[in-house]
Amino acid sequence: MRFVLAFLTIFMLNLGYMQIPQPIYFGLILGYGFFSLVFFIKDKNQLNFILRNNLIFFIFFIIIISYLKTNNPNTSIRVVMLDILNWIFCFFYFSNFILFSIKKGFNPFILVAYSIIVFIILNLLVSLVYNRNESSIENLIFKLITGITINKQIFSIGPLSANHSAIFIAMLSPFILLVKKKKVKWLSILATFIALILLDNRMSILSIILSVSLFFSLNKVKLSFVTKIIAIIIPSFVMILMVVLPLLAFTSDLEMFSRNSEEIMTANSRTLIWASIIEVISTLNMQTFFGSGDYGNLVHSTSSDYLSLFVNFEDSSVKSSHNTYLQIILDKGYFTLLLFYVFLLKFLNKLFKMKNEKNTQLFIISVIIFLLSGTTEVLFGSYYFPITFYLLVMAVYINNKKNNIYEN
Repeated sequence: MRFVLAFLTIFMLNLGYMQIPQPIYFGLILGYGFFSLVFFIKDKNQLNFILRNNLIFFIFFIIIISYLKTNNPNTSIRVVMLDILNWIFCFFYFSNFILFSIKKGFNPFILVAYSIIVFIILNLLVSLVYNRNESSIENLIFKLITGITINKQIFSIGPLSANHSAIFIAMLSPFILLVKKKKVKWLSILATFIALILLDNRMSILSIILSVSLFFSLNKVKLSFVTKIIAIIIPSFVMILMVVLPLLAFTSDLEMFSRNSEEIMTANSRTLIWASIIEVISTLNMQTFFGSGDYGNLVHSTSSDYLSLFVNFEDSSVKSSHNTYLQIILDKGYFTLLLFYVFLLKFLNKLFKMKNEKNTQLFIISVIIFLLSGTTEVLFGSYYFPITFYLLVMAVYINNKKNNIYEN
């Protein structure tokens, strides 16, 4: 039952984004919660475990508080409470499952690998007979590969945002390499490739390529230098893109990867959004230090400067900043951004100390995919919580993993 619950966690986390009837959602949460609590109560030393991972759990509760303060006018308090109850059950149970796995010498991310494989295959099969929400945006990657024009796909299991689905799949895809059966592994890699093409998120594919390249580059340098590089690049990446992208717009070789030159110049209007938000967060006050709650951009009048860019999109009035680090400041403040950097540096330090272990290398690649993708999408918090969830549970596993544990 432990393994079944852990396997189902990926689907439980996606329930809140699938617009299912609330009574059914509540019933599934209660069912999952009932069985998970049995194991949680049974296992001892839970308090010591939480205290040993206090920063990770503290960040989790900051996310909960920020969601409670959401500024999204389309989200009711009932939905918020259901989501939070679901997240708490999932997070505490899966953390407990990680502790159990460590004691038994089992790598819990083998189970995550099978979960994401089933998640991808189910979505591909369902998409053959049912389109949850027909997108009107042309699939650029599919056209580039095949010459055939189709619209980008939105999967039925998961969020309405194809970008978030693609990044989620990209982030967990390295763990597919943990699968021992070669046929299953290669078929899963093929299914992942097809899914990413159908979802048409260029950043998810680019982040996989760059993360593998960055890993082998960073693997050769000193550990302290790696953390310094990350600490400098993450906060400044927005500024780098705002300077570099307008220059790339005049490079004819890159036109095939975009719908028009303006899309390259502004990163599909993202640099216009960032310029507006930087103006807001440059002033230090209570709102920017502690945040305004999820969709904090809606609290500030400058949000109207860029919301007009999305007039042809559904829910155009509640679009986010399209950058994880800027949105953290708007939602949760500089205080949480600082904590998040401390968390990342500690996490990456531990990962790179074990960088010669084959399985640990998959975690490093996954985290780098998260960091790179976070420059163009909001990946932290309620916007698509499964991404944040797996980042945090990865940290829980690495934080408690002993070097002498048998690597599956």
